[in-house]
Amino acid sequence: MPGNVFPRGWVITINDVQLNDADADDPENFVVKKEKMLLVEAVKNTEPGPNAPGLRYLRYQLNPGPESVGPPNVEGDFPKPPKHVLRRWQLDNQFGTVNVLSKKVKALLVPAAADLTTPPAAPGDATHYTCYQVKPSADVTDQTPDKGDGTGKFRKGMQAFFEEELFADCALLEDGMTPSFDGTAVEGKCLFDLGKPIELCNPVDKTAVVPPRATTATIDGSTAQTDVSLLCYKLKLASKISSADVATLSGRSIGSKLDPKQAKHVKRGVKTNDPVRVIAGAGNWLPAPARIDTKGQAMVCVPTDVLGVAPTP
Repeated sequence: MPGNVFPRGWVITINDVQLNDADADDPENFVVKKEKMLLVEAVKNTEPGPNAPGLRYLRYQLNPGPESVGPPNVEGDFPKPPKHVLRRWQLDNQFGTVNVLSKKVKALLVPAAADLTTPPAAPGDATHYTCYQVKPSADVTDQTPDKGDGTGKFRKGMQAFFEEELFADCALLEDGMTPSFDGTAVEGKCLFDLGKPIELCNPVDKTAVVPPRATTATIDGSTAQTDVSLLCYKLKLASKISSADVATLSGRSIGSKLDPKQAKHVKRGVKTNDPVRVIAGAGNWLPAPARIDTKGQAMVCVPTDVLGVAPTP
């Protein structure tokens, strides 16, 4: 993609598999905008390796399309897509149950490949995801325990170790030589604090828009290969132990500080002469930039089951 500029007017139809096709806002048309983030596969704590090693995701911004999937009005023009229906989602993942409220559609996750030195080969087919901006509800759940008045608040102290092979900076301590958590079951892994969930990403079926609606997109369809969603949490490098499970894995006590600290992510990009090379698949995939710059870790997306969903009153 010359100049790393995403094509204008790239409108596609997205159908969230977690929603009823009769809903007012699904399926619907969206304009895909510039890519904003690269997600890489990671291994949590001492769990087995990823099911699809080397599969990454590019996160593209989404805006409502100029023309809805619905029928034209009496003048023969297609109306704009309706606004996102605000919903409460009942979810469950490795950290327990949690309910979140969705506000609007934010992004599209597109399968891609990435390499730090050379342009990689395109990946095989994989599920696409659409992401909603969310916040935890005040319901009492595992992740939002009762704060004493019958309402829930997102719990503090959620931590996990993560290991990924593309950016392994925090696998070492700040001295650049000693492995993180040397001599333990989590040696060479990075310890992160998990903040509130900020996005819910659901599997989608993706198709071209139906003519005569306008688009510059030239794609084939793609079908979701899973019904498991992703709940994305804020993320930052930990500076102390605050989880009992983490204390057990690292052989340290709760409250103990990490000294020396874990090494921070090394920024990569054109200015530092080491941009990350990326590529998306052919055919039904979106264009990918020739390279992407990185600044640091922003969020982690955890496989999550949708137990229920309903519009908010």
